[in-house]
Amino acid sequence: MSPEVPVIIYFQSLSLVSCCGAALIPLISFINYTQQGFPARIKRDYKAGLRTQTIIPLSGCTVNFSDPEGYIDSSDDPPLPDGPVVHCTYTVTVYTGYGVELQVKSVNLSEGEQLSISSADEHGALLVLANHTLLVEGQVIRSPTNTLSVYYRSAPEASTGVFQLHYQIFRLSCSLPKRPHFGEVSVLDLLPGGLARFHCHMGYHLQGAPLLTCLNASLPVWSGKVPACRALCGGTVKNATVGRVLSPSPHHGPNATQDRSCSWSLEAPKDQRLHLHLERLSLGATDRLVLWSGLDAGSVVLFDSGRGGQIPFEGVISEGPAVRIQFITDQPDHDTGFNVRYEAFERGHCYEPYLQNGNFTTSDPLYGVGAVIQFTCDLGHALEQGPPVIECVSARDPYWNDTEPLCKAQCGGDMTGPSGVILSPNWPEWYGEGEDCSWRIHVGEDKRVLLDVQLLNISDSDMLTITDGDEVTTRILGRYVGGSGPFKLSSTTPDLTVAFHSDPAGLVFGKGEGFIVNYMEVSRNDSCPDLSQPPFCEKIMYCSDPGPVEHSTRSLSDPKLLVGTTIQYSCNPGFILQGGATISCYGREPGTPVWTSRLPHCVFAEATAGSTLDGGNIALAIFLLVLLLSVLLGGAYVYVTRCRYHSNLRLPLIYPHPYRQITVETEFDNPLYETGGEYEVSI
Repeated sequence: MSPEVPVIIYFQSLSLVSCCGAALIPLISFINYTQQGFPARIKRDYKAGLRTQTIIPLSGCTVNFSDPEGYIDSSDDPPLPDGPVVHCTYTVTVYTGYGVELQVKSVNLSEGEQLSISSADEHGALLVLANHTLLVEGQVIRSPTNTLSVYYRSAPEASTGVFQLHYQIFRLSCSLPKRPHFGEVSVLDLLPGGLARFHCHMGYHLQGAPLLTCLNASLPVWSGKVPACRALCGGTVKNATVGRVLSPSPHHGPNATQDRSCSWSLEAPKDQRLHLHLERLSLGATDRLVLWSGLDAGSVVLFDSGRGGQIPFEGVISEGPAVRIQFITDQPDHDTGFNVRYEAFERGHCYEPYLQNGNFTTSDPLYGVGAVIQFTCDLGHALEQGPPVIECVSARDPYWNDTEPLCKAQCGGDMTGPSGVILSPNWPEWYGEGEDCSWRIHVGEDKRVLLDVQLLNISDSDMLTITDGDEVTTRILGRYVGGSGPFKLSSTTPDLTVAFHSDPAGLVFGKGEGFIVNYMEVSRNDSCPDLSQPPFCEKIMYCSDPGPVEHSTRSLSDPKLLVGTTIQYSCNPGFILQGGATISCYGREPGTPVWTSRLPHCVFAEATAGSTLDGGNIALAIFLLVLLLSVLLGGAYVYVTRCRYHSNLRLPLIYPHPYRQITVETEFDNPLYETGGEYEVSI
């Protein structure tokens, strides 16, 4: 072996022996290497202090495929065995944007033979997908990129095995983009060319591209990073109607300051006022939040956290159309802050209530004096800190007789319904540190519980435990930490418990987004303990959005448009409503729900003034029309009864029909008609 020839060496096998306390001495070893591009094997034999060395050449082959479909068969043009060891590499390369799907048709290998399937990741690094120990007939393997390789190696002094693999192309797609915190993502298509649109919840602003495109590549990727939703430090809102002001998101990096002062200016439309609702207020010892009724320095202070006193969770109302909010903190990265929701309303009315994670129905969509509001919470939430019903009172200066309640996700509880939702505490906000929650689910005695975990994103120091059975006999179905994709679990009994524990030191180790778990009762099936939820048809229980009416406003009793929802339309000043002002969503059996009537129209008042008739004119017009019809019908009757027999005029229509002597067999009695034939007419 000349020194200038590059040599690649690795150990294949090694046998060692110890003698008389001396160091280990190899008896036989094999070393594989490559010299001048040809594989070979060195066999070294140590016996009686002598070393013998034998070079064993390896015969090899390389086969490339580029067709969209084909077979990799070891019996097709097998390599000539120039030596005791044979190795072959079969490589499939297809168009960019497509992957290779491989199905195992048959595998019959001898002991010592090797068969492995590999591909490359998006960075070109080798990625082993399977080997001979895991390959079974019918198994399907997919490559993440547009290349796939099959490597075969025979065993020395053994018969050559056979295998057959079928491959075909498939469309590669981008991975599902992550939903940004405090935002949403809607994906139109995951294939190359598909779009993903991002938007943020109220009060947050998108940092990054709102639209990403799936790019065609060996492994399709999105055109950019997933954007983030952040609350900004200050801003100005003109013509403010409804929105939210949030404490600024923590800012990390070298430019982060230790103290921050943020100011927001809100200006409602003319002759309107603003209601500010303190949804959340968790300030540090040195933090300060001030609300002014106006933009000037001498404006009236509506609330100042620095002065102490009771926190007005029922909200504050501005004296005019403008409000200024200022937040001062010396710990901008700390987990404290506030949420303030604002809405504009006209004088002489109560402001429009708001219930996060819930909904309400109203007796008056304009929220005038006497309007009654009834609140309900979404699934998984319960009413807190307020009554379920409030009323608008005081004609001089209308206001609600009580504050709006809160809908909060509970920490544990007993659930006995046939279905329900379990949410992490305080969802959709972050859960707290040191939470210990337990939800006990009990369904019918002849049923069992099916869990559908839609979202699980907790920190590595928090734990979600799911147990099967009651307090006497329990069995742990799973313990989960960190994040996980959607999955399902089912119990063997009608009892199931979901327990959650969060680390008290969550600020040190971080917190997760939370979890969403749906449950439903299903029939028992002891022969199929791992039965997943079967598909089912869900009846549509909502109406499609009928849309707005031009020159009008509308109020909905339920934004989800479920059966029973009512929509009331009100025309803008200067317009008159034509048609019913209220439509309702009506459920049909069978059929999908529909609206009870068509949409009304708002027309300009002057255009309809000239065509409007009062009740008396309408009645007179109907009477004259009926009288005219009566005269015409009476004259026709007199003419027919008297002139038909006494007039000398013999109208042709009065004579007997000239063909009355013709006799024709009816088609029902004529057998020729029944057979499709013709019939005769006798005169």
